Amino acid sequence: MSNAVLFGSWLTLCVLASSSLANTAGAVDDGTVRQDLVDTSIELQMRVQGQLQAIDELILERGPYGQGLDELYGGLGLLLLENEKYADAAQVFRQAWHLSRIHSGLYSEQQLTHLNNLIHALAELESWEEVHDLHQLGFLISSKVYPPQDIRYVIAAEFYSSWQWKAINGRLGSVGMSEVFPSVQELSTFYSEVIDKVEHAGVLPSEGLVNLVLGKAQTDITLARALLNPRWISSDLGPGSYITEAQCYDSENAEGESVRHCRRVKLASFVRGDGSFFSSSFAVGRYLNQVEESIQRLEVISDENRQLSIGEKEWIDQLILALKEESGAIVRVIRGVN
Repeated sequence: MSNAVLFGSWLTLCVLASSSLANTAGAVDDGTVRQDLVDTSIELQMRVQGQLQAIDELILERGPYGQGLDELYGGLGLLLLENEKYADAAQVFRQAWHLSRIHSGLYSEQQLTHLNNLIHALAELESWEEVHDLHQLGFLISSKVYPPQDIRYVIAAEFYSSWQWKAINGRLGSVGMSEVFPSVQELSTFYSEVIDKVEHAGVLPSEGLVNLVLGKAQTDITLARALLNPRWISSDLGPGSYITEAQCYDSENAEGESVRHCRRVKLASFVRGDGSFFSSSFAVGRYLNQVEESIQRLEVISDENRQLSIGEKEWIDQLILALKEESGAIVRVIRGVN
């Protein structure tokens, strides 16, 4: 049986149409051929069949889990993706990813290309829940494959945090800040953990952290602004509410090597006295302190890194100025309220 049946009706149609053209040439009129091929070009259909034939031949030679099959499936998936056959591409990439994990293990660098391609196809299909889950899995795999001093770890963190912001902004318009606030908190804590681990490793050039530090600062400013909303003070952030922060520490592994770990701690955002009341200055102040830490990191990068061009230094200095202005505006609001 041809592997075409694994990848949805479109691929099946391509193979059947090709077989019909090859075996009954002249017996099928032009209208029937056009109907069978739908909107698919003859050239694309032939390329797909060629890739499927290569897959079948390798399966016969090496078995259904043979080495190299993931690469062939991956190539077929890219062909489908380029031609906007997203549902079929997603099925093919899923097969490539599955085979790669069988060959190289659950946490391996080899599978990341297939996983990222699968995410791309699913995003085109707007399968957001699965996209979100796979983004999380992708960073988990990257964090186990790449040490914090590896630039690929930083790139994976930027990729994941970029998706998180996209997901948060997508939900914000429909459900409001009160619903996405926990996700923004989680993102702030994620930035803290990643930045701490990279800095503690002490090998990566500091300019490599600029995007993460800026993302952390912008996230904390978003949280501080949200906490100034009086409707939140009276409802969403009542007794029992808290803010989340990361605490990182060193410990030795079984080989006696120092390993950096981070844990998430909850700080109560309510103060109890004669009556319970929300301490807006406490909660906002915690996030503004983290914004100030981000500003200080950027200042160190700008002042001490000799590898920066004049343009890069000016860009970082402008970021610092903008963050100071935003932070100062929030402080002025607090002083006006308290």
